[in-house]
Amino acid sequence: MPEEACFIILCKGDGRSPYTSILKDSDYPHRFVETLEEMMVHCLKQPPLAVLIDIPTQLFLGTERVVFAFNLKMKWPVMRSKALPSGRVQVFCLDPYISASLPDALRGVATADPDWMTKGFNRRYPRLQRTYRVRIGNQEGQWFKAHTLDISTKGAFIVTYEQFEQEQPISVELHDLTSDPLLLEATVKWTRDWNRSQELSGIGVELKECLDPHKFVEAILQDKQFRSLKT
Repeated sequence: MPEEACFIILCKGDGRSPYTSILKDSDYPHRFVETLEEMMVHCLKQPPLAVLIDIPTQLFLGTERVVFAFNLKMKWPVMRSKALPSGRVQVFCLDPYISASLPDALRGVATADPDWMTKGFNRRYPRLQRTYRVRIGNQEGQWFKAHTLDISTKGAFIVTYEQFEQEQPISVELHDLTSDPLLLEATVKWTRDWNRSQELSGIGVELKECLDPHKFVEAILQDKQFRSLKT
């Protein structure tokens, strides 16, 4: 059963007290994490309502290591937060540009207030821009060699010049992500034809079952785009 979507709060244990005192009477589901790797595993398993990055924790981990999170371009916002001497926790969001107290920020996101919603991004699962070999199987038993351009735990863009239809069920044999190939069932959600577009031809697929987020994060840790996740 999928986990409940919640707020992910990246914050060291010794900095959580102001947050917990505010959140103890809150109905908003939330989870504290201490590392970037742990944060990404949870975001890959179940897209969060939002991610909050405690500013002192960001400085402790190193801003240059954390900055990738603000460039994920997800449907859910990634925000900074800081406990003030008064005990209040202030939340700062750059996309969209807005700031409020922790309860008001959580309320705004949880109720889908437009002032707190990211603009122009609909993707919920973080994607890795990485090339993996794949074979695509159709219902006639034919198999075609191809490769991914990007991939997430829930879907991928596969570069291919073969013809597929929207909503067509396919099998995807994924190589290189793990030591042994993975056989996955998927559905074609959209297509891009070489005859109709100057962009790279291929198909966008949705996986019927999510990839193991721990294995996916292991692959991410090998990619220069997310190398800062390593502790």
